[in-house]
Amino acid sequence: MVGEGRLALDDKVSQYLSSEPWYARIPNSATITVRMLMNHTTGIPEYGEALMRSLIKDPSRKRSPLDGVKSVLDAKPLFPAGTAFAYTDVNYQILQLVTERITGKPAYAEIERRLLRPLALRRILPANRRSIPGLVPGYAGKDNFLGFDAAMKDGRLILDPSFEGGGGGFITNAGDLARWIAYFAKGKAFPGALLAEVWKGVPAGDLDLGKNASSGLGIEIFQTPLGVAYGHGGFFPGYLSGVLWYPERGIAIAIQVNSSAADALGRPLRDVFHEAASALSER
Repeated sequence: MVGEGRLALDDKVSQYLSSEPWYARIPNSATITVRMLMNHTTGIPEYGEALMRSLIKDPSRKRSPLDGVKSVLDAKPLFPAGTAFAYTDVNYQILQLVTERITGKPAYAEIERRLLRPLALRRILPANRRSIPGLVPGYAGKDNFLGFDAAMKDGRLILDPSFEGGGGGFITNAGDLARWIAYFAKGKAFPGALLAEVWKGVPAGDLDLGKNASSGLGIEIFQTPLGVAYGHGGFFPGYLSGVLWYPERGIAIAIQVNSSAADALGRPLRDVFHEAASALSER
């Protein structure tokens, strides 16, 4: 949509959502921009405590991404907009609402039309219901905050994932996830001329897939033993995922684990990635 001129990265988010009665109560509502939503420099915190308590008390209830956004209303900003990095799904849920305001269509429908269908990514599907065909059982660990280990019961997720939406609300298999990161990093999922903006990273500290990382636009940037790598991690109770593109080696790797327990792997996921990439490079 940026490539089409329908919005600009440095547009104020208020330009699109200020008519919503709740928008002024978003932290830093007057100063955040589309770019800040994409690189997580808005200063908006992660989901509020009331939402987290609600998820624990009634996990099967269907909630919308707007519920996630509203959970941070009147919260104190973590920092002035644009001055630091702090990841939150809420940034992408707000971005979802911006795109829906501009297109007048659900974000899921636009993502399918613009990205998934043209790129033939048929195994990437919306996580917008508890019963998802083909989803393997996951395990959250006995000590997770929701109070259950098995993430599914009678073939259905215990926690309804519908609230995630633009904040990561998709399921996939490893093959299509790897293909997606390659398309993204090569500029084949959007106008390639925008890649220079995508790679403008801000310091992000240590993330799941690497230390001293940077956050670009919709992407995390890592310095690895095999050179720079681009990718992202994912979490849902019972499931961990990660994907990295190593441009110097021409390798895309996606790893999915059906356990989000703290000791599921016994070592950092980033180490598994680099070992796999090294092995593939030697073939």
